[in-house]
Amino acid sequence: EGYGFGPMAYDNWMRAIKAGSGASHGNWWNGTVWGECRKMLSRYFDEITARLPRGAGSELARKYAEIARLLVEVSDRQRPAGDQIERLCAAKTLEEEAVELLESCVSAFSAS
Repeated sequence: EGYGFGPMAYDNWMRAIKAGSGASHGNWWNGTVWGECRKMLSRYFDEITARLPRGAGSELARKYAEIARLLVEVSDRQRPAGDQIERLCAAKTLEEEAVELLESCVSAFSAS
């Protein structure tokens, strides 16, 4: 209880910032690590673009690169809480869109 993944993790993170942890080590750590993970995922989709349905790889790479940028910005301890939450909301939306696109890629592979 109290933990989550996917959209729930973003919601938990936003609640923690609202409770005052935006300048904490944990916030910095999450933003740094999650940002690095999304950056590497972006690179991965760049590498496998040719194997995915038309345009999906490039779109996923773009979305995850933007998510990475937003999360690194959230990790800035000097950034106001409102700005951190705004960036987390944008990252959450992009991540949800990326997951939907990934699901469509899986469906395309399953159909072939």
